[in-house]
Amino acid sequence: MLFSLEPKATRRELYDRDRELNELSGSVDRGDRIVVVYGIRRVGKTSLVRAFLSEARHPYVLVDVRQVYFTEGSVSANVLVRYVLDGFREFMGRRDRLWASLRDVLRGIDWVRVSPGGVEVRLSRRSRVDLTELFRAIDEWCEHNSTRFVIVLDEAQYMRFSNIRYDGVLAWAYDNLGRVTFIVTGSEVGVLRDFLRLRIPRRHSSVGTLRRFTWIDSIRMPA
Repeated sequence: MLFSLEPKATRRELYDRDRELNELSGSVDRGDRIVVVYGIRRVGKTSLVRAFLSEARHPYVLVDVRQVYFTEGSVSANVLVRYVLDGFREFMGRRDRLWASLRDVLRGIDWVRVSPGGVEVRLSRRSRVDLTELFRAIDEWCEHNSTRFVIVLDEAQYMRFSNIRYDGVLAWAYDNLGRVTFIVTGSEVGVLRDFLRLRIPRRHSSVGTLRRFTWIDSIRMPA
């Protein structure tokens, strides 16, 4: 399993990433609003995040932004919201009480349609997708349920392929949302930094670069 190309999903499947996992968990538990994980491709960013989520006590959504881009052709607000809502349904479907309470909150958003079959975006001529409205609703839901919501944007540099200023959305979220944590990962480190253009204060945030194993580390890996 250690040498398979597929992303790992649990701490047990990872090799020598306990420190990074604990740091990521600590960032979320202390209430950091934005956590940025940099690292070259195939160094294990997605595996690290998935292993963290497998142990997380908080509700979460993981969006593979690269997949969104190559599947949809762009990362528009409408598309991103659809993927986020699908993530809600997948996670919350296993927790009937929480899902029912979140659906009640989402019913207050006029461009979100809540039905017994799930949640979807329904736009009229007068309505438009407002990410800040959705994220604020999630934050209020977290406040009422004494929890924190984690939104993972994996390979977030692909969000630049949109007419939406996502860097502005994240900056707004940092300033206004106290119970939502965004975990942002990216392999094109320079591109992601230029795209985000975030001057992230030390308070309520953390930034880390996932190190690459040396050849000595590789030799020590169990067979």
